[in-house]
Amino acid sequence: MLKSAGINTANIAAASAPSTPSLVTKLASGAIPFVIAPTGTMANNGAITLGTALPTTYANCYLNLPASAIQAGSAAGWYYAQMSSTTVGQVFNNTYSSGVPSIPASPTAFVSTGPGAYTGVTTQQSGPQISIPAGLLGANGSIRTTSLWSVLNNANAKTITVAIASVNILSASAASVGCIQVQSKIENRGVQNLNVSFPSANQTGLGTASGNANSTSIDFSAATTLSIAGTLGVATDFMVMESFLIEVMPG
Repeated sequence: MLKSAGINTANIAAASAPSTPSLVTKLASGAIPFVIAPTGTMANNGAITLGTALPTTYANCYLNLPASAIQAGSAAGWYYAQMSSTTVGQVFNNTYSSGVPSIPASPTAFVSTGPGAYTGVTTQQSGPQISIPAGLLGANGSIRTTSLWSVLNNANAKTITVAIASVNILSASAASVGCIQVQSKIENRGVQNLNVSFPSANQTGLGTASGNANSTSIDFSAATTLSIAGTLGVATDFMVMESFLIEVMPG
């Protein structure tokens, strides 16, 4: 009957079929902990004792340590470590600088004289540094970042930051909590150099905020870098980025 009435049933079926969703692509992820270490002491050959206990024993992690904390003249940065308890561990001469972190196949031991006490770092420390290839998002695409953190549960300031091309997309407070998961998402506005996201100064990057949407002009037609960072307010506290996931929805 539909055919005799001149109605094309194939067109009806095509019109009613659901549209294909945009493909969500994992750009990078990892669950090797990044630990902004509290004040502690360093004995010979990278043997470390933290002054504040971590929430669990991290068999493999990267510890952020200040300059000369391991030995005289050692650089500040992220060092691979194997913790044997929540306070005691071994630091190795393998560092993280960018990309998805990995566990060294054969960690390089320090042969060094420990300087003793060191003070934890209270300036912003950038953990994962992930490259975003030029044009990956497209004119209407977006990129979403989710990270899970454990922190010392007290009232001291601890700040989680997500930045792209040095522009803050998220700045979340982790005071008076023991664990926090934050998410940021930025979308292009029909061109690759105009973008919008949730207000950067907020608790988790979700829900409501008193401020307006965050308008930015990050140029995704050029290669750039996404950075996830943590900042301690007090040197005896700690922050642990337990995991991160970066997803792209091109458009």
